[in-house]
Amino acid sequence: MKLVKILEQVLNEKLGVPDGILEAAENLCKDIIRGLVNYESDENKIEGGFNMSFEADPHYKIGDLTIVRVGVSFEIYIGRRFYIEGMSVPNRNIAHNELYLTINLTIPPNWDYSDIADVIIEEERTKFISSLSHELMHWFDHEKRKNITNKSTLAKYDYRNISKDLRDIHPINNFIYLLYFTHYIENSVRSTEFASKLKSEKVTRKNFLEFLKNDDTYFALNQAKNFSYEKLKDDLKNYIPEIDKFFKEVGMDKDFKKYNIVLQTDKEKIDEFLKNIKMVIEVYAVSYFNELKKFDMLKDFGIKKETSDNVFLKSVGKFNSVDAFYKHGEKMLNSFGDKMIRKISKLYDMVDDK
Repeated sequence: MKLVKILEQVLNEKLGVPDGILEAAENLCKDIIRGLVNYESDENKIEGGFNMSFEADPHYKIGDLTIVRVGVSFEIYIGRRFYIEGMSVPNRNIAHNELYLTINLTIPPNWDYSDIADVIIEEERTKFISSLSHELMHWFDHEKRKNITNKSTLAKYDYRNISKDLRDIHPINNFIYLLYFTHYIENSVRSTEFASKLKSEKVTRKNFLEFLKNDDTYFALNQAKNFSYEKLKDDLKNYIPEIDKFFKEVGMDKDFKKYNIVLQTDKEKIDEFLKNIKMVIEVYAVSYFNELKKFDMLKDFGIKKETSDNVFLKSVGKFNSVDAFYKHGEKMLNSFGDKMIRKISKLYDMVDDK
């Protein structure tokens, strides 16, 4: 049986991913590349970003839904090398058969639109298609208005906003990323992303294990499965200068002086740092929850408006101690990582043996 047929069967029966999503991602990639090659602009340089829109040709059929028109907003950052920073779709599209997508890219200076197309084709095609399939699954979930989450959704935070000031402190940045990565909503689309890679790389049973060892998604899931709060604290001992810098950059050093707080040991600094990161995550949870209420989106997450405040307080406000917060994170990461690895492992018996 052809690999694409096997994948279709697996996705339908094992991973709960709708028919046609892999083909839709491939066709979307082709249309975006075609748009980049043919893009016309009066500007000689790409600065800040640009937009494009086009008719899906052919229409992208995902399950019982169809995308006929696509709008893409490119947000561009200038750096040393090309890098796909991320993609996103809005929670709601204007029309049910339209897709609006934001793509964040870092590109070298003086690149033009065809340069972006060339590097996607020659070097980043698999990653690009896999990211597109990930976002198409988000679009599909939004359109179907599925109850794709549980109460823990209310503790979702914006990983990119929180982590931007923590990039130099790898252990905590990685912890926050893993929480985002293994979030229930994200897990509903990770299987699509993984299956897209299997198809693009033409993986067989013979090279399946090697593929897993070198795959970023599988690596992150293994990190989640093996995450330890004690190891997090131990790893932070190597980042004391960066933690001191963080305290200074966010103005906490002034608070320490004002209230005569003296952090004499590395342990005291790490404990204070972890306590404040917990508070930051909870603040973002409050912000996210209020945004859902403001735009009357709680029902999209299976939560009744009249009981939403109680659900939120029970979900976010139940951790009185710092240790309880991070130990809960450890338990959640370990469980989700193990669950997803088991799910992905089921693909082995269903790929080509040649």
